[in-house]
Amino acid sequence: MSFPPPHQKLMIASPSSPQGALREPVGVIYRFGLFELDEDKRELRRGGEQVTLQPLIFDLLALLVQNHLRVVSKDELLEALWPDVTVTEASLHRAISLVRSALCDDSHSLIATFAGHGYRLCADVAIASTAARERPPLGRRKSQIRFCTTPSGIRLAYSTMGEGPPLIVVPSYLSHLEMDEQIVPTSFFDALARGRQLIRYDKRGMGLSTRGAGDYSLDAQVGDLQTLVQHLGFNEVTLFGSSQGGTIVIAYAAQYPKTVSYLVLFGAYHSIPATSQERIAAILALMRADWGRLGTAPLLELYIPGASVEVREQFARYQREAATGEDAAAIFEAMTAYDVTSLLPKVRAPTLVVHRQGDRTVNIAQGRDIASQIPGARFVALDGQIHLPYWGETEPLLQTIEEFLSDTRSG
Repeated sequence: MSFPPPHQKLMIASPSSPQGALREPVGVIYRFGLFELDEDKRELRRGGEQVTLQPLIFDLLALLVQNHLRVVSKDELLEALWPDVTVTEASLHRAISLVRSALCDDSHSLIATFAGHGYRLCADVAIASTAARERPPLGRRKSQIRFCTTPSGIRLAYSTMGEGPPLIVVPSYLSHLEMDEQIVPTSFFDALARGRQLIRYDKRGMGLSTRGAGDYSLDAQVGDLQTLVQHLGFNEVTLFGSSQGGTIVIAYAAQYPKTVSYLVLFGAYHSIPATSQERIAAILALMRADWGRLGTAPLLELYIPGASVEVREQFARYQREAATGEDAAAIFEAMTAYDVTSLLPKVRAPTLVVHRQGDRTVNIAQGRDIASQIPGARFVALDGQIHLPYWGETEPLLQTIEEFLSDTRSG
């Protein structure tokens, strides 16, 4: 079986280098199960006996082994293996089949497929050289992606980083843990994780979590969050919710008051006014008709008004990867029906409500309403129009959050 020719030697992007910089693989031996992968000799061995591999198949296996702690996306693999050649995913599928054959992995339990995302080596990997620890593999971040499952069988992807009291970030409309590093400045999550354990997750229907979940109701979202809290064994947590995530954490805080120690809301809404229904219907029609192109455009203008062409293209790709058109529309339609107005007086946790004054997605009046109805809530208005917390002027937001958490704890 033949493949389009790859580079003669695999080059791997180093996360500590400037974007686009490359490094050659460090010569180490990786051990997993009955196998050894020797980078210097470019050999795969089973029980000391060499297993013959084509050069490209060796490179593919090396990438999966080096990045065994996460799912490696199809785009990453295609770019690494065929950087100067346009190939279809069929070539990658054939290569994965040969890797599985070499590992006698007929059940696909060793090389797992994450539908619509990529592949992961599901094995404990031991490194037989300290040199490998001095240079992290492709895309390794401070956070590690793991999974838990709800009682209804929905798989939730989550990541953790840092140490200290837990802070769970409930994302807004769409998210994708693996792609976040492409659009979110690393300093934003680093700041939130300072002195804390930061937990982020992909809600049902998006990112690395189960797609096509069907039920995107508020009750289902609150139940998923409770599953994550219980899975991680937390008795108390601080919750940070933006936009739709804010609505979810309000409902959760009202239902589980003893679990929520602090509540931080950004660009949140308690209900969607009837006057917005016509605009919502138009957006939904575009999503269902052409999510790949025009369907993402209205959200771009709402979320990041005035963004450059490059940023808009980057964010549009993020949206398309984060959810299918069908899921995106279903989630959007469900979230516009959320109404937690009656739950606001039931929130007992110390609450910070932050809103950018020119937010085009959720009017600042929503933030003021929320703060006025949650007992003792603190309201802060910031300059700016961008709806997403991690874009625009982030320093005032991060400083406001830090001061709130420090003040409430010291008080």
